[in-house]
Amino acid sequence: MSTPFQPRLVDRIRAKVDAGQLPLEKPPKVLGGYGALLPCDVCETKILPAQVEYSFTVNGQSFRFHVGCYGLWEAERRRRGWSQPTQES
Repeated sequence: MSTPFQPRLVDRIRAKVDAGQLPLEKPPKVLGGYGALLPCDVCETKILPAQVEYSFTVNGQSFRFHVGCYGLWEAERRRRGWSQPTQES
């Protein structure tokens, strides 16, 4: 049985960032909680109640990610030079 081609998650993130579907801006605040069976904005699969969900709002638009999807998105932001590590005083 053959399965349809599934792009790598990082390729999906890059395509969505390029299309403006995911932001490059650093969220002012990221909230963590249990999934509410709503889809992840990266992989589009539901975030289950047993999974951690990261959610945030950028420019009035809300996003929710699986923890791993958030990490890959953050890595892509840094790769593009949009996110610099914060320095604490």
